[in-house]
Amino acid sequence: MKRIIIGFDLTEMDDVLAGYLAFIGNYWQPEVIYCLYVTDSLTENREEKQKVWDTNLPVDEYLKGKMQGITGQYFSATLQKRIEYIVGEGEPHDEMLHWAVVKETDLIVIGRKLTLQGSGMMPQQFAFHSPCSVLLVPEIVEKNLDTVLVNSDFSVYSRKAMETAVDLVEKVPYASLYCQSIFDVPASWLDEQDYKESLADARREAEIQYEKFILEIDTKTLAITPLLAPGNEDEDFLRTYENAKDIEASLIVVGAKGRSFITRFFDQSFTKQLIEENNRIPLLIIRHQAGYFQ
Repeated sequence: MKRIIIGFDLTEMDDVLAGYLAFIGNYWQPEVIYCLYVTDSLTENREEKQKVWDTNLPVDEYLKGKMQGITGQYFSATLQKRIEYIVGEGEPHDEMLHWAVVKETDLIVIGRKLTLQGSGMMPQQFAFHSPCSVLLVPEIVEKNLDTVLVNSDFSVYSRKAMETAVDLVEKVPYASLYCQSIFDVPASWLDEQDYKESLADARREAEIQYEKFILEIDTKTLAITPLLAPGNEDEDFLRTYENAKDIEASLIVVGAKGRSFITRFFDQSFTKQLIEENNRIPLLIIRHQAGYFQ
């Protein structure tokens, strides 16, 4: 992740986001980090805002100063030198996507609020509209990467997700990497014995697909643990989250399909449901290719 944009709203969530990005950024070592705050207007009601804020500075300079105060608490001196501050005007969701396109970012970092003040940016909107990968950080998060779980269907999208996870995990001492895949069992079985045979056949096929999938990836000598389990599309997202909790995962990584598939992806895939279900573990949604669009 070389070009990252993070959204601030001057609430307690900013401390969570800045702290987590500073942590994971030490492994990614991005070339540039864009810190964005979006206000309704830089000129309207300017004097009223300055009075409330007790400042004579222009609105944008005041807001940049506030962001600098936040990042200064968490980012290393090296990363601080790579930060650029942007103050946008308008609707936060639209402005974030706009600047992600303008700056050709690899990753958008946003918060996943539960109880903290402020509405925040709707994570589902970014899963649908983002031109690049998205990192969703919950308001309660531990700064560790001890265990990373990648959900895979062995597609090209999953391959990009696994490659991203490998690149990250190899930099973290003693970290563990898991690859989960939920496979279907044909519903044509007649009795319990028939089901067991169908399950065994489906598992063997999943194991073959997994081995082929892993052979095509440069795992950098990492030991990857497969988690292959029967299930269906309706419970895929729930199984992912339950497995993540069982192995005490500190990060979930999933692949997102490109724009030509985006409507079906948003309506039916487990990723949207996983966003809604998962309130404790950071979720990294990886795009196979950047597809910058308005």
